[in-house]
Amino acid sequence: MPRTTARQVAPHLESYVSSRTGDPIHVGCVCPIGRPHSYEEWQNQSAPRAAVRRLRRAGNDAG
Repeated sequence: MPRTTARQVAPHLESYVSSRTGDPIHVGCVCPIGRPHSYEEWQNQSAPRAAVRRLRRAGNDAG
């Protein structure tokens, strides 16, 4: 059986806090972290540049 190094990814939530109201905002995410996390944690996990470009094109850039 061939070995694979690919991680399985599971749908989970990425969490933000609204700068206007302070309310939590949860966005569906599918990334290698595989569990609920903050945007900052995702950035610290060396997010692929292609994913960052997709987020910016979609208008979801938090920075």
